Amino acid sequence: MTFDVLIDDSYVNIFSDSQETHKNKKALSFLNDFENGQWRIKKFMRFLYDNMAYTALNHAERKALIDCPNTLLETAAKNIQVSDKGGEIGEILLYGIMNKHYKALSANAKIFYKQNTKDPAKGADSVHIICSENDFSLWLGESKFYSDSHSKDKRKKDAFKRAIKDAITSVSNFLNNMSQINKEKSLLLSVTDLDEELKEKNIDTKIQENIKNLLKPDCSFDNLKPKLNIPILILYECSTTEQNQIFDEAYKEEIRIEQTKYIKDYFNKHFQDCSKIFLYEKITFHLILFPVPNKQKIISKFNDRITALRE
Repeated sequence: MTFDVLIDDSYVNIFSDSQETHKNKKALSFLNDFENGQWRIKKFMRFLYDNMAYTALNHAERKALIDCPNTLLETAAKNIQVSDKGGEIGEILLYGIMNKHYKALSANAKIFYKQNTKDPAKGADSVHIICSENDFSLWLGESKFYSDSHSKDKRKKDAFKRAIKDAITSVSNFLNNMSQINKEKSLLLSVTDLDEELKEKNIDTKIQENIKNLLKPDCSFDNLKPKLNIPILILYECSTTEQNQIFDEAYKEEIRIEQTKYIKDYFNKHFQDCSKIFLYEKITFHLILFPVPNKQKIISKFNDRITALRE
């Protein structure tokens, strides 16, 4: 993985006073480093470009262009929206994290199918499968990219609270919307990406059959919940990162203290708002944090590159 891992642990290990209700919660955070007194934005952007094909192109297109890296990027750029919100930046980052950190299979090129279908239902931002020797897990993720770090302290605190609220609302709405869930399952079964990924990775045929059986329309979603993981990526403007120049232990510790509070606030609010979801305790929830110094600068650079690739 390109970035440094700052936190990678379960909630119950991070907080000694944690309750049994939080045993299915995990936290992960990444840090980009600095060079010559500057946050390494080129390194961050390179990670986005290296991974955008996973979500902007389907498996067949990626495979066909594997020996043509420039054409791969140009083709992927055609499916990327240029906007001032940066939503797809978060989606691409989440796909990269899933592929590089978790070694997950990309079961559905989300931006590709979102851009190449008339169905307005958005569903999860990322869809992945992780296979072990004898089993599998299904990962349906969501990403958020928010700012307001340059405001006064109270507004900054309120901004993160809003980001937490938005993320939790997205999780709750998705898990309570069986129509949307069934569409997600149907899409997984109807496209060839998952089949091709499973075959290429030589996944055991029994696991392949189990995956397909649990995704069938007549199979209750309750049967999938023990295998379900919901990762939420919050990519956020961070004044500590914006004001820093050196990637040292002092910087890491300051971010660790800040993020530990975010983790506690998020999962306490999560339990408060989502615990009534049926079989909530069977689902594993993940919070992934990634601080950046300036949201608008990243969006501007990304949009400029996408626009150039389309020309």
